[in-house]
Amino acid sequence: MSIQKLRDLPRSVAVIGIGLLLLLELISNFQNAPAPAASTNNNQPRQHAIILQYHHISDNTPASTSTSMKLFKQQLELIKTSGFSVWPLEKIIDALQHHKKMPLHVLALTFDDAYADFYTHALPELKKYRWPATIFVPTKHISQHPTEFMSWQQLKNLRQQNISLGSHSHSHNYLAREIATTPSPEMQQLISEDIITSLKLLKQHSGQTTRLFAYPYGEYTEKLKQIVEKQGLVAFGQQSGPINAHSDFLALPRFPASNQFGQIDDLKIKLFTQPFSGLKTEPHEPITYNHRPELTLILENHQDAALDLHCYASSLGEIPLLKTVKNNAVQYKTQINRDLPAGRSRYNCTAESEKQFFYWFSQPWIILPED
Repeated sequence: MSIQKLRDLPRSVAVIGIGLLLLLELISNFQNAPAPAASTNNNQPRQHAIILQYHHISDNTPASTSTSMKLFKQQLELIKTSGFSVWPLEKIIDALQHHKKMPLHVLALTFDDAYADFYTHALPELKKYRWPATIFVPTKHISQHPTEFMSWQQLKNLRQQNISLGSHSHSHNYLAREIATTPSPEMQQLISEDIITSLKLLKQHSGQTTRLFAYPYGEYTEKLKQIVEKQGLVAFGQQSGPINAHSDFLALPRFPASNQFGQIDDLKIKLFTQPFSGLKTEPHEPITYNHRPELTLILENHQDAALDLHCYASSLGEIPLLKTVKNNAVQYKTQINRDLPAGRSRYNCTAESEKQFFYWFSQPWIILPED
């Protein structure tokens, strides 16, 4: 019915009718309106997460891979008082991959190697907070070293404690170096079988299936990533940094939280780091014979491009940066001016925001000896 015809009706009926027509028009306009454009405000918080990595929780184990009981308790309390939600690692990965809503501050706790002190030292503390965690298990070690590592029964019991298990390979060999120095189809098959064996044993003995994998020693290569990808796994290294939906899910970073890297003042900074937006890096391959590797970083996000970037080499201080601007993107080249030792090293690149948190990116290197 038209508005003109409604006007010919008694006044009270006409008023009601016109009101209904206008209401229907508003509903129709709302339903047909285009969806609002995604926010381009770079000052909005970027959805991301922090993953902490532990080995031993003990006062009597090797210093390089240990977190003292006192420090561990302090770290957990800092996480709580800083307002973090502690989620299962799998839940964080699922949320990032499928763009699900997450808290502003969310974190996962991971423990490599399934050491016995997790069960006796770390687990009671986690229970106090009712927090989940993930343990990456090198399955061959469980039966061969029963006093140093948790038993299969203990690992099975953890399922009731909200503790999930991931693969840390079966052998815990230097898989990245093996495939780099012997890049044969036979070696690729051996490594693939090693990973498959670990997944089967985890399911057989604990009842848990997993798609989470931590590289032994945090070392990976592009070829090893391909093997892991074929198994449908999400993989983690030991380079530091936050993660987001644009991270490489075959080489996700974690912040080590040992005595050396997890002191409270340092952890306060690392907990509130964010990933760079629109960051591209070269090379992707971390393994090299070059003791002075060059890293290229390209920042395509205008906000990030204006940041004051600094890069540092493992325990060797700040390293030079060469900055150029090309096609509205900022490119940095950084290279240490003295030799890195053979083995594992990192370049950590950071920039402080106006809001006094740090953007953080870490590039791992595996320097092979020339022999």
